[in-house]
Amino acid sequence: MSDLLPNLTEEEEKAYIRGENANLKLIVDQIDTAKANAQIKNEINKLKELAEKSGTVKNLIPLDLNLLLQIGDQKERKVEETKQEIFFSIPVEEALQKQLGTGKLKLKLFRYHGEQADEIPVRYENGRLYASSDKYSTYAIAVMEEKKAGAPTPSPSTQPTHVPTPSAQPSPAPTPSTQPTPSAKPTPVPQKKGTKLKKSGVTYQVTKSGAKEGCVAYTKAKKNVKGSVTIPATVTIDGVTYKVTSVAANAFKGNKKITKVTIGKYIEKIGKNAFYGCKKLSSITFKTTKLKASKVGKNAFKGVKAKVTVKVPKNKAKDYKKWLKKKGIPANAKFKTAK
Repeated sequence: MSDLLPNLTEEEEKAYIRGENANLKLIVDQIDTAKANAQIKNEINKLKELAEKSGTVKNLIPLDLNLLLQIGDQKERKVEETKQEIFFSIPVEEALQKQLGTGKLKLKLFRYHGEQADEIPVRYENGRLYASSDKYSTYAIAVMEEKKAGAPTPSPSTQPTHVPTPSAQPSPAPTPSTQPTPSAKPTPVPQKKGTKLKKSGVTYQVTKSGAKEGCVAYTKAKKNVKGSVTIPATVTIDGVTYKVTSVAANAFKGNKKITKVTIGKYIEKIGKNAFYGCKKLSSITFKTTKLKASKVGKNAFKGVKAKVTVKVPKNKAKDYKKWLKKKGIPANAKFKTAK
């Protein structure tokens, strides 16, 4: 199991070593676009754009792939990525099967994960769509027009053609479930305090557990990060949204490639040496109004560019300017009011 799954928690690792049962369950749910949040709708739009680049899309069926892990009596949780691909299949409704049988349509599968849209190789056989993946997030089945070799290209027409009104519930559609019977969508499970999590290469650590009030620290930047960096206000991992409330000690220490940092609105603590030695860091923007001198560690900003521009909230300008220089901001730094 450890060869398949990344980032097992300490409790899960111990349970697995003790020989307790490890269960993986893949659940595929169709997304109701009318009820989807803005982020999911944006991901679906990205998948639609990619699908349209590969041909004529007759219908798009958005899906949510959830891989659930449970070891022994540990809490079941969602897994975003695995070290190896897992094979799965999705049953296709009979009405769509008949249309596919005419040879006029074909199916393609697209995935949105880590801010990137990709096409996933698939095989349709005996009423099922077969695929494999090592990432589990937002997917979409595209019902595509099958181009036949030698088919004449229609002549352009000045008369407008009828455009069908899109429906929030695409039809016909596969019954998106890897189980013989539909299963309820699992409730995201927040991780325990102290658990390390990863999102887009960045390492976070849970400082407060909770489905609605969970908090994490930004502990380590992604490998080889350069240019502009944003410490986000929130981060969603395995279906749970956490506020990012602190930057850990040494999080960016010695990075000589970052040039601009934006510090999110919920940050209330920055550890010692967090940006120590970031000699090319020429712009720092504080969105947060929650910082105090006592919550910013020694030398947090020592060694940044001598003429760094520091943008601070208007109502905190005088206060921040006073103590930031004691935390390493150079004497000749230029302070501005953030918009």
